[in-house]
Formats: sequence, C-alpha cells, structure tokens
Amino acid sequence: MKSRFAAIIQARYSDEQFAKEYYSRSKSGLKPYETDLVEKYLKNCKDVLVVGCGCGRETVPLVLKGFNITAIDISKEMVKQTKRLCRELKAKANVYEMDAANLNFKDNSFDAALLFNCLIDQVPSHENRKKVCNELWRVLKPNGVCIAISNNALYPGKRLCYWLEHIKEIPSFIAHWRRRDFFDRVYEDGTKVYVHLSTPFYLKRLFKKRFSILALTSTENISCPRKGITRYLAPIIAVVSLKEEA
Repeated sequence: MKSRFAAIIQARYSDEQFAKEYYSRSKSGLKPYETDLVEKYLKNCKDVLVVGCGCGRETVPLVLKGFNITAIDISKEMVKQTKRLCRELKAKANVYEMDAANLNFKDNSFDAALLFNCLIDQVPSHENRKKVCNELWRVLKPNGVCIAISNNALYPGKRLCYWLEHIKEIPSFIAHWRRRDFFDRVYEDGTKVYVHLSTPFYLKRLFKKRFSILALTSTENISCPRKGITRYLAPIIAVVSLKEEA
C-alpha cells in the first residue's frame, strides 16, 4: 500500500510495546454495537473476513459465535498477537499478514467482510481506500455483506483539534486538489499516529461505487437507525453494503 503515511502506520502497529498494550485490551471482545451489527446483518453468513484484525479483539468472539474466520493485518506484530490470543482462548482462525488493498484470496471466497474498530480510518489516501473496496468486492460472494465503521469527521466533540488542523490545511489542499484526502491527519500520541476521518457522505460514495448500500447509520442506533440530519452528527458511523448478483 503506497502512501506518504504508510511508514507511520507500519511503525506504530509494528512496535512491540504498543502491541503488548493493545493485546492487553483485546480480551474485551466485541463492542455492543458490533454485536448488534453481526446479529442483524450476518445471520446467513458463515465464512467471514476480518480486515485489520489488530490483536484479535474481534476475531476470537466471532470464532466463538460459530463463524469460519479469516483475519488479516498489514503488521506482522499484530498477526503474531492475534494468533497468541486465539491460542490462549482456544479459538481456531486463519490469520495472515496481508495488505487489504492486495488480497491473496480467490474471487467469491467470503460471505462477509468486516472493517471494525474504524479500520477504514487507517487506510491512507482515497486511492488506497478505493483499492480496498474493489478487493473486498472481488473476494465476497454474490450477496456478500461488507460492514465498515469510521470516526465521523462531522462530529465536533473531541475532534475539535482535528478541525483546527483542517482549517490550517485548507490552502495547501486546494492548491494540490486533494480534497478527497482532506481529512487525512497525523498527530502525536507518544509516537506519530495517522488517522483518516470519514464524513457519512464520503463513506457512502466510497462503497456505493461497487456495492449496494443497505444502511448508513450511527453505531449508537443500529437497532433503530437515526433519520434526518441527526444520523450525520454521531461520533461513529457504520456503512453496511451488499455485493449484488452480477
């Protein structure tokens, strides 16, 4: 995955100390809204791809729910920690080091693909995010489900600091015509951290190029989706999409 941010992402998620801390938090299992999404949209799914598995927080509970899980991460250290958690909690999954923009799987391999934990926010640049969507479409079976979760760039809250950065970047982004990458940011948290913030409108456009959109909603309201403007102002958003029959 080529990007000016790629080295920052690899450095963070390949750091052993960070991995150990991340691992210690990975036994918490699925978040309530992730469980709701799985129960609502993966009822008829069996073979599931977890993209950006981190240290296995999502992988293990999904295995224990009866899914056949294949998990990937771009970081060798994250893959190592996921395998460790699987062994510890006796969960059998196929775990690989792999770039989501270049998947080493056959066409029509999975019933569902999950980009939980705001994984789409860790894919640097619009072009790479398009490649990820294209690859997910390719490896999903007809009527396969893809779910992506993202931080909402329109939610001010704790992200006010990002908005101040957005304002400072306006001239350079207009000059270079990189509007689609406008919400790509790097901040300091002991080490450099890359993050992309998606607006609900961007996320919908990104996925509907290849998928049919089933839902675009706040993760706080999966069971009863918000309507009107309020659904666009939630802190975290989810897009649920479907690979329709060719």
